Amino acid sequence: MTIENAKRPELGGAQPKNAGLAGLIQFIKRNKGTILLSTLLTFSAAAVYTLVATPIYTATSLVIVEPKYSSWSNSVVGNLNTQVVIDSGQIESQIQLIKSSPIAGPVYRGLKLEETGMFRSRPSMIARLISYLRAAPPQDVSPQVSFENINALGNMTGVRRIGQSYVIEVSFAASDPVLAARICNSITAAYIADRLKSRIEAARNGNEILSTKLSTLNEQNQQLDEAIATGDMDVERLPSADARVISAAIVPFRPSWPRRGPILAVSVFVGVALGFMIGLIRRSLEAE
Repeated sequence: MTIENAKRPELGGAQPKNAGLAGLIQFIKRNKGTILLSTLLTFSAAAVYTLVATPIYTATSLVIVEPKYSSWSNSVVGNLNTQVVIDSGQIESQIQLIKSSPIAGPVYRGLKLEETGMFRSRPSMIARLISYLRAAPPQDVSPQVSFENINALGNMTGVRRIGQSYVIEVSFAASDPVLAARICNSITAAYIADRLKSRIEAARNGNEILSTKLSTLNEQNQQLDEAIATGDMDVERLPSADARVISAAIVPFRPSWPRRGPILAVSVFVGVALGFMIGLIRRSLEAE
């Protein structure tokens, strides 16, 4: 075997360094029609989805859970205020409280959400697409009963802790940006009201020495009830009751879903990958 023959692939010689790249280019040339067609189909499907899908707007507010200060008797610490540290378990308890029905119930009734139609079951994507093609509005299903709506409202509320801090982010997503901000603020106000009612109950039972008079607490509770019913919050006027609002939710001006750019980019990647897969299957069938 000569040196020239040893370098020929069909005779078992060494493969050139650029053989893999050349083979890939040749594979793309042979299957460029399939790759382009699959990419066009997935891109078109993604574009139609972004046009048909209902835009969702997300409003967020920030609440900080403040450590409590307990008043001890003179015989224990000399009438000094002692800070009680909040652990991760207590923060998680506050997160679950915000998502619970005792918070969602006053919000649902205060904002009269049963009149908004947001709890009506929406038709499927296929049914909506057919309705658009027929130029007929899709029909909504009858709303659920109130207690199911209240539980659904709690489940729809997004609550998360910011890092390892005492700050909690409350978010709510809806197709109406104004409604999303109102519900988010109302949920935040309902949570602060729940904390304030605990202080009022403690003051009435004499379990805790408060510097604030009971009448002032009742006035603050009325402010929170108004915020729950309207969804409008003035952070400067809101009381602080073991938790306070850092920032209220504002009306979002840009939808959080669908994110058209990332969806179209992923559709192109999926289309190219699908075209390559079809080409590989075709080549394996031809080799047999």
